[in-house]
Amino acid sequence: PATRAGPAYRERMADSGTTIAAALKVDRGCFTMTAIAPLAHQSSTLYDVRLRGERLIAKEFRKPAELYDAPLREAYALSSLDALDVAPRLMGWVPAGALAAGQWPVVVYRRMEGEMWDRRAPTPADMAALATLWLTVHRPAPDGTPRARGLWQGAGQMIDRSVAIMERYGHWARSA
Repeated sequence: PATRAGPAYRERMADSGTTIAAALKVDRGCFTMTAIAPLAHQSSTLYDVRLRGERLIAKEFRKPAELYDAPLREAYALSSLDALDVAPRLMGWVPAGALAAGQWPVVVYRRMEGEMWDRRAPTPADMAALATLWLTVHRPAPDGTPRARGLWQGAGQMIDRSVAIMERYGHWARSA
């Protein structure tokens, strides 16, 4: 892998900058960006973007299995939550189908104040606030809302379906 100082890193940053500029609908020279060191569990590349005094986050999706659905779901989720003012505001995005070779889909959103929980342990007050927020966010979804992967028909139907799948597998295993 390239280091920050290496030419491959600069090329990737330049290419990522082009995609981020397209998402924001601005010229590449209008903002600065710095890569954020990933945590062990992260498969996306994050950038701290500064545009006209505003701090933004650009999330570049690099996991092959998620290139097409994850950016769409994230952009839709952020725009759906915009009216509730409980999530970062979507600033723009570029889907995988609109990119040149070597570019990655990106979602850009306004950075929220505070600290992410994966960088500290939540307090009991944080958990109480999360429960209230969860009730606000998880109202019944309007028709056409993309659901989390595997939950297209709801959790109950998914569980019912998994029982049938396991029964078919058991029948196959016994007959083999």
